[in-house]
Amino acid sequence: SAQMHHKHIGDSINWGLYGVKKNLQHQFVKECSKWRVFKTASHFNRRVTVIEWHPVHPHVVAYGSHGGDIYLCNYTQNGKDCFIEGEGIGHGCITQLVFSPENPTYIYTSSINGTVCMKDFEYQQSE
Repeated sequence: SAQMHHKHIGDSINWGLYGVKKNLQHQFVKECSKWRVFKTASHFNRRVTVIEWHPVHPHVVAYGSHGGDIYLCNYTQNGKDCFIEGEGIGHGCITQLVFSPENPTYIYTSSINGTVCMKDFEYQQSE
């Protein structure tokens, strides 16, 4: 009888968690249906390999391509987007992007060819 009662409580907890999960999924889908596309563009002729949001400026996002291109997008200031051309397919596929904690216009990149670079979006340079 104690085992039956324990099993019944376990089943109730599982069904309760299942209900919570279903409710959260429903709420998430409901909220997503309110979202709208802000901006679309095709900046690359290759696929996007990495995306990084700026840690201090949440309206700024950088993304890198398979060809090594990097695009910086500012969602609050039209015309402030920036593009740095990469080395091309097979040479500079961006594997990681990290914004500099010291300078908000610097971003560090690593590429599939083993290089690590610091890029300055303010002056569109790389070192």
